[in-house]
Amino acid sequence: MSLRRSTALTTSSGRQDACSSTWTRQLPSTLSICTCLTRQTLLFSATQTKSLKDLARLSLQDPEYVWVHEKAKFSTPATLEQNYVVCELSKKVNMLFSFIRSHLQKKVIVFFACCKEVQYLLRVFCRLGPGMPILALHGNQQLMKKVEVYNDFIKKKNAVLFATDIAARGLDFPAVNWVLQFHCPEDANTHIHRVGRTAR
Repeated sequence: MSLRRSTALTTSSGRQDACSSTWTRQLPSTLSICTCLTRQTLLFSATQTKSLKDLARLSLQDPEYVWVHEKAKFSTPATLEQNYVVCELSKKVNMLFSFIRSHLQKKVIVFFACCKEVQYLLRVFCRLGPGMPILALHGNQQLMKKVEVYNDFIKKKNAVLFATDIAARGLDFPAVNWVLQFHCPEDANTHIHRVGRTAR
């Protein structure tokens, strides 16, 4: 493939509308603007969904699927140890705080369901003073703030990151010891992406 003439169309990683029906309908007409007879179209994605396969079917001719881990036996790293805790709903916040207090020399990412919960619990935990830095990364932040938080977290040896699924894909977090899921993920793919932040 020659890169002398190339065009890139991108969507934000993890966005729910990345392969929406509107986007799926518009892409073939967008690609048809290029009248090159020898055009080569490449489509990359971190996940395989039905909408993505529909998009490939509509806009690609004789597509060839290439999987990065097509020979891998497991979807999660072999070194990953997974556990779960069953507790009363009213005790979840207390358990999370206790966990953080008992892992002060570690790097932890905690995934939450929504931005408001991240913001609220960040304020609560910062007032309680768990003994290590707590940062927040979520979709309501401006891009520069997200970059600042990301860089701050990866520089710290010990820290906790409260995050929504914006941190589950497309970001590299070195040396993360623990990934906690305060709420169950929406599906198996989201779970795999979340836990993939550790055991690297």
